Amino acid sequence: MKKILLVAVSLATIFALNTAAFADENDERTINVHGQSSISVTPDTAIINFGVRTDDANSKTAWDTTQTKMNDIMKSLKDLGLQDKDIKTSQLQLNPRTNYKDGVSKVVGYTAANSVSVKITDLSLVGKAFDAATAAGANTSGSITFSASKSADYYSQALAAAVADAHGKASAIATEIGVSIKAPKSVTEQSVPSYSVRKLAPTNSAYESAADSIQSTSVSEGELEISANVYVVYTY
Repeated sequence: MKKILLVAVSLATIFALNTAAFADENDERTINVHGQSSISVTPDTAIINFGVRTDDANSKTAWDTTQTKMNDIMKSLKDLGLQDKDIKTSQLQLNPRTNYKDGVSKVVGYTAANSVSVKITDLSLVGKAFDAATAAGANTSGSITFSASKSADYYSQALAAAVADAHGKASAIATEIGVSIKAPKSVTEQSVPSYSVRKLAPTNSAYESAADSIQSTSVSEGELEISANVYVVYTY
């Protein structure tokens, strides 16, 4: 009987201790803060996207015309010093064009398309590459994405500054309410990559009418803003 009583008392004690610990954990006092930081950097890389689109009643004519123009475009880019590794095909299509009449679908022609993505690390060549491609027959797209080759390093710097910003805010709050913060209970990274995109010229058929008179293209890469955001929970 005594053994049973001792076991019952021990279990009751353990339960009480666990309940107290659980209550302490639930009653934990925290300070939740958001830290952020941004770094402005000068881009050193550009990705240009453009291509050729041809409509013709004959599928072979549409295809051959498109490929001939793309070959001319790639040659013009290489004449600027760009290499094969810098030029990547991003789209290659041949689709029928149809006309619906009286519930009947009829093929009236074909559209061929070939697009490339061009990486340029010498930004002085960006405008020249666009001009060369347009003169060689490019008539679609024209967007540019600027980036920094060391963006990961810059982001790490912004991330460290964001954590420091969060710590500063938590310390200020703690001082104001008369407490001292402890080590962070949790740190959550919540960031979105930054990039810049610019349009250089009209798209599609507008290229064809302006190709002969287009002036030298000026490009300004501006600056990239690389941002980092963190949410930190401190106990006190």
